[in-house]
Amino acid sequence: MEKGIYKIIKDPYSGKDIVAVQAIEPDVALIHAQRADVYGNVQIWGGRFEDTWKMRAAKKVIVSVEEIVDHEMMRLEPYKTTLPYPYVEAVVHLPNGAYPTSCYGLYNTDYDYIREYIQAAREDKFQEHLDKYVYGKVR
Repeated sequence: MEKGIYKIIKDPYSGKDIVAVQAIEPDVALIHAQRADVYGNVQIWGGRFEDTWKMRAAKKVIVSVEEIVDHEMMRLEPYKTTLPYPYVEAVVHLPNGAYPTSCYGLYNTDYDYIREYIQAAREDKFQEHLDKYVYGKVR
């Protein structure tokens, strides 16, 4: 029995029905990290959550980072390199790129902003929210 990307199959160990899910292969994974060097060696501090899975599944990886550091700084702590340069298509210097969510060790999630965002969307005031926070013009 097939349901799109899902398929019910027999577990080869127990013989019971299980659901198999087709693997996805995104064209690009966008990841935000604390720092990288100019060559594309990337360091993600703290929990990596699903970032590691996204990086492995994607055909190409683009990383935005809080800071681009000298290659020699990366060489001082090579064990912190999460993603080496051969796997990185591009690095973009984007301070506060994870905002309004957190970037471990640098800033916390801005829950007040997220609540305001949700309220604006619920009250059909999203354009006003965009004008205020994205476009910089207040009505």
